[in-house]
Amino acid sequence: MPIVHNSKKLPTSSTSGMAQAGSAPTLAVVNLSFNYPDGHVALRDVSLQIGPGEKVALVGPNGAGKSTLMLHLNGILDGGGHVQVASLPVTRPNLPAIRAKVGLVFQNPDDQLFSPTVFEDVAFGPLHMGLPEVEVRDRVARALTQVGMADYADRLSHHLSVGEKKRIAIATVLSMSPDILVFDEPSAGLDPRARRSLITLMRALSLTTLVSTHDMRMVQELFPRMVIMDEGRIVADGPTEILMADVALLEAHGLEQP
Repeated sequence: MPIVHNSKKLPTSSTSGMAQAGSAPTLAVVNLSFNYPDGHVALRDVSLQIGPGEKVALVGPNGAGKSTLMLHLNGILDGGGHVQVASLPVTRPNLPAIRAKVGLVFQNPDDQLFSPTVFEDVAFGPLHMGLPEVEVRDRVARALTQVGMADYADRLSHHLSVGEKKRIAIATVLSMSPDILVFDEPSAGLDPRARRSLITLMRALSLTTLVSTHDMRMVQELFPRMVIMDEGRIVADGPTEILMADVALLEAHGLEQP
């Protein structure tokens, strides 16, 4: 996949981590556009592919369209264009399957945790998939172990710290066995220790990952590929080390080097 930079195609780096030619993408977005009811144009002909196992950062100023794009990936929003996850089109009849394939983790974990206990929060998705109780319990145990919270099943979710809640929110989507994890500002509101712990966790997860963030230090450390959005368009897409070194590009789109 070429870098897009001021509508020009530039050569990619062999270390970019992008999907190799011929491999089926985990996520494919083609010519996606979206207007809100008030007439605001949020997405303008956005196309994006993410290959299996890629870790991709989505960056840009507030209002660039990042969150709007992410809400199209599991059908919360429906614009003009085509979105496909794990070879399955994001269409109304496919939404139950799509929402199991796309693990969307919101910025505020309180938007995701609504059950009395951690176990019930993590079990909610598998239960609504109609899985038998034995499998539900197994998925909850595995998901909590993955996020380092195996001993928290009986804890009250609303009594946890923000960092602990974020880990439980991640467990709620891991229990669905998704094909792609999609994070909205995962490091927001975390103290340095919790932020470092979250980065360690995200590095250990082998799933395809798309993360919308303003945390450029995290992008530099964790994501081989960076996609820059501004005014509803993708303006650059390529190896993080190359795009991060382009000070003029970053400044033109409201970003700073870490």
